[in-house]
Amino acid sequence: MKPMPAPRKPKEEMPADVREQVEKLEKLKDAHDAGLRFNAALALGEIGHASAVPHLITALRDRDSEVRRSAVMALGKIGHPSALPHLAKALADENVNVGTTAAEALGTLKDVSAVPPLVEALQNDSPVRWYAADALISIGRAIQGKPVKGKEAKALQLVAPHLRENEEAETIRKAYQAAFEGKVTKENARLYVKQLRAMKGSLK
Repeated sequence: MKPMPAPRKPKEEMPADVREQVEKLEKLKDAHDAGLRFNAALALGEIGHASAVPHLITALRDRDSEVRRSAVMALGKIGHPSALPHLAKALADENVNVGTTAAEALGTLKDVSAVPPLVEALQNDSPVRWYAADALISIGRAIQGKPVKGKEAKALQLVAPHLRENEEAETIRKAYQAAFEGKVTKENARLYVKQLRAMKGSLK
């Protein structure tokens, strides 16, 4: 006799308050008053329900930069893993405020999958690079002493203990890259970062 299949878990219904804000986002996407969409996205972040994530991801393509920024903030508050690649993409938004907010969100979520796009953002010639640097330091500290997978996470874990608050973005980028390429070991990481700092990231 074949075993009975496990019952399917019913889909979680969208709460009424989430539905209300989602409808605002969708109905008003072509309206002139972007403030209503901005507030709707923020409200979804405060509610914090995962069912709002796909709609907030769509809002990341809104023509108004403030709406995109509010969608980033909301996704950061909800913290669902499916939003991470979209937050990473928002680092390169044409509006610098969207990019810096995305970096802050990724730093708050502290997911190691964000390390590569944050390192790439260190080369951004705008304030985004400084927020990306802070996010990498936050992630690096969160993974200290924990088992991590992936070359990217291990490289950050190696150099993070030796990075200061408000470390120069170029120092972080160079230190990470050297660790990623195997030029830095646990024994010489502290000295390597110190030398990079002294030379403002110009160490070869």
